[in-house]
Formats: sequence, C-alpha cells, structure tokens
Amino acid sequence: MTHTNQIKQKQLSPDFSLPELKLTGDWSDCWKTRWATRQDVVALQDLFRVVFGHEMTQARWEWKYQDATAWGSAVEREGMLVGFYGGMPRLCVLKNQSFQVVQIGDVMVSPNERSAGRSGPLMRAAASYIDNMPSLYKDFAFAFGFPSERAMRLGVALGLYQPVEAINEIVWTGMPKRMSFLKKSVYIHKDAISEYRQQINALWEQMRHDFSGYILPVRDFTRWFYRYGQHPDSNFQLVLISSRFSNKPLAAFVIVEHTDHIELVDYVGGSDGINFAVEGARMCAARLGKSFVKGWFTNSLVPLFKVLCKSVAKTGIQVPIDLRGRSKAKAVLPAPLWLMAGDSDFR
Repeated sequence: MTHTNQIKQKQLSPDFSLPELKLTGDWSDCWKTRWATRQDVVALQDLFRVVFGHEMTQARWEWKYQDATAWGSAVEREGMLVGFYGGMPRLCVLKNQSFQVVQIGDVMVSPNERSAGRSGPLMRAAASYIDNMPSLYKDFAFAFGFPSERAMRLGVALGLYQPVEAINEIVWTGMPKRMSFLKKSVYIHKDAISEYRQQINALWEQMRHDFSGYILPVRDFTRWFYRYGQHPDSNFQLVLISSRFSNKPLAAFVIVEHTDHIELVDYVGGSDGINFAVEGARMCAARLGKSFVKGWFTNSLVPLFKVLCKSVAKTGIQVPIDLRGRSKAKAVLPAPLWLMAGDSDFR
C-alpha cells in the first residue's frame, strides 16, 4: 500500500478511541456538545460556507485534520450543527526536546446563534475543546492559532486566549541577477518532494541546532511532504539551494505565486541559509516577472529575515495561546515562537 493510500484509508476510518468529552460549564440544555469527527464533514462544509462565504472541499477538510484524534468539538441545536472549534496536533522542539502542541483551526458559529453570549455555541465549542485537549494528546503543552482580529478580541473577552506573538509582513523587491557560481538552486515540483528527503532532513537538523532557543514547529521531510506535497488545492513551489561542488544543502524555501508578487511561505535551514533563501526568493520574483516578495514572520524572526528589505509592517494578526486553566501571569512561553505563513492552516 502506498503512503498516499495509507493516509486516505486513515482519513476515512471510523473514530473508535475518542475520550469522553467532559463539559465544565453550567450551560443550557438547548444545545448539545460533542466531539466532531470526519463523519461530520458534510455538515461542516455547509457551516463553513454559511460562515465564511466560500467553499472548503472535502479533500481539504480531510487533509487538514488527517492527524487529529478528533477534528474538534461540535455544538448542535435540534440536530443541526451550529458551532465548531477545530484543532490539529503539531510537534515542536525547544533545546532538542520535543513536545506536543495543538494548532487551532476552523472556528465557526452559525450567524443565527451569535447573540447567545458567554454560554452560547462559541463558548461551548471553544471551552469544551480547550479543556479536553490533554485527553486528546499526551503531554500537551499549549494551543496556538492565527485568529482574525475580531476573533482574537472575542477570544480575549471570553477568557479563552492570551496573545503571545504578532505577525509581521516583510516586503522585498525582486532581484534580477544570477546566483553566485558557488551555489545552485533546484526548483522542486510538489510531486517530486520525495526525492529530496535526505536534503530536507539535513536542513531540519541544522535548523534545530542553530535555532535551539526558539520553539520550532517541526519542519522535517514528513512535515513538508504533508504540508506542501499533499496539499489538495494550492500550488506550492519548493526551492533547494546547495553548494555547486559538494552538493551540501544550504537552504530550502517554499514560495507561492500571486498576481502581483511572490509569497515566501516557509523556510528550513540553519542561520547561514536565511540570506540564501531571501536572495533566492527575490530572484524567483524577478524570473516570474513579479516586483515584490512578501512573507509573514513572528516578532523575533524579523531581525533574521529583514536583510535588504523594502519594508516591515504589522499585519494586525496576533498569535494567542490558550488561557483556560492558566492565570495570565502563567500564560507565557519559555522561548520565542518561530512561525511563518506555512505554519498557518489557511495559507
């Protein structure tokens, strides 16, 4: 059985081992709260369409949540799905120690249910999921996400979130010049990622070493194959930069072509490879006839990536961690959180 078929079989299998969903709120019986699983995909698609005004395909739902024990928590009224709070497990490392976190995904409430307040579907879905995360994922440390400004304000007001980071956008101009003769770049189609397992894993090990003082969501081959090789919709382009004579990998990065610019989505490599990646992305922009490169970075990454940039600006997006069960004084992280657009679930 191929790796792809194994994943498809896993996506469509029944959910046999979900823990009991323990509810801690004294809430009205007019709503029912339960785990949401892949058997809810059609109802979730319908709710997503109503809430966000566009479609998410079944393939993307199953891709996004394929490693989740439960897709999230669901709130029903009279048998209709009116609320959902989703999450996906992410493995992180800090000082060579790995630990489990959860990335918050889709958060949705039917427009007809949004006036219900602190005991309504949003609070029920969010609180029940956050409170039960330790039973879903062993050694769970914290949850983080990329909420919109409105969702962030509401999450803070309800005591669900504590902001710990902010997302910045760095912009560079295109650079129409050739790379140094000592380096070479290879453009990798997503269908060919498997051929570069060794190089990506070597770069990830260098990244773990050089940035051991950061909380790093894992960027090894398995993660990149899932994130960029299996994504059902987007057309990512991977670029590997290596030494021309030794073939040693120096940096790898991911770009997406937009109408008027190139987006630098992700990076894996050591500290010496960042400038190679930025230079490579700028040359990609010029090659494709785009004037600019743009990328998202958390605060502590800006000094690393802003070399020869045109501008740095706040996006308005803040990154929170879960607050329930913690005091605000304890809702802090032990190190800076390394996040780029490729760490989000929607880019």
